[in-house]
Amino acid sequence: MTNVLPHHPDRLLALGLESDVNRPWQAPAAEDLPVLPDLSVESLLGVGGMGAVYRARQMAIDRPVAVKILDPQRSDRPGFAERFAREAKMMARLDHPAIVHIHGFGSTDGWYWLVMELIEGATLREALRTGSQSLAEALRLVGELCAALEHAHAAGVVHRDLKPENILLDEQGRPHVADFGLARLIGERSDLTATGAGCGTAFYMAPEQMTGAAGADHRADIFSLGVIIYELLTGRLPLGRFTPASQVCGIDPRLDAVVLRCLEHDPARRWQSVSELRAAVDGVAQGAAPQSPVASEIELPSWVRVAHFGRKTSSLKPWALFDGTCAVL
Repeated sequence: MTNVLPHHPDRLLALGLESDVNRPWQAPAAEDLPVLPDLSVESLLGVGGMGAVYRARQMAIDRPVAVKILDPQRSDRPGFAERFAREAKMMARLDHPAIVHIHGFGSTDGWYWLVMELIEGATLREALRTGSQSLAEALRLVGELCAALEHAHAAGVVHRDLKPENILLDEQGRPHVADFGLARLIGERSDLTATGAGCGTAFYMAPEQMTGAAGADHRADIFSLGVIIYELLTGRLPLGRFTPASQVCGIDPRLDAVVLRCLEHDPARRWQSVSELRAAVDGVAQGAAPQSPVASEIELPSWVRVAHFGRKTSSLKPWALFDGTCAVL
């Protein structure tokens, strides 16, 4: 069994399969932003689908921070201000070392901003591109991510958009979960989320998010985490008919059963809490056997094959395969 994960450059972004809502907007330079209260904005750090993140400094206490500026073109949409305030309040109630802390929020001249803890490092997506993580490092990341989500779920918060781009790694390689923009309170019913509307990012969304975001609970995060774990172990996404991680890169086959339970179509068949998932990963590390044998090839249900491409089932081949070079449809 190898201890080093294989190198697989990120090829999915080059396929152009991200939806319009996830494409970056043209963020202004730091000097072109309006003056924000008690903040000196220094430089642009990154751009996402709904906004951009800048390095800044809180002047009163001379503290370096990250400032998330949301796309002002979205600010006149119904419910935008409420969604923004809800994100800020949700993040503020979370206090965990593996979750990005929020220091404040507000709006200035139609620009909505969020002041957050500054994490010096890279995203998990960037780390995946290097392919340099060892198996031990991957399992450590999984354990710390489970701990972060366990804390969030205990506080009644579901992330709903967990993906490598929303996981920041600091200089010591510790993960910090960020961007709760699509989060919702467990059991909350709100007009801010339209009935039947799917929220999340292609390839990481649980099936129940496809058919109606209002029905997704904390187990949707467990599905997304399962996708991330498989990607950490193999450098690939589990698209269509896919090979268990142990057969892709020679890692411990006992991890296959753990990952596949995360990816169950029915939420009732998944791990019912991230603490259960974390215990299962620890059990593998301690030598416990999986509950059932794992097939040499697994095929996810049809919603995975078609939902992200905006086409009818009849327009696709029976399965989609990510072969390490491209997505074959």
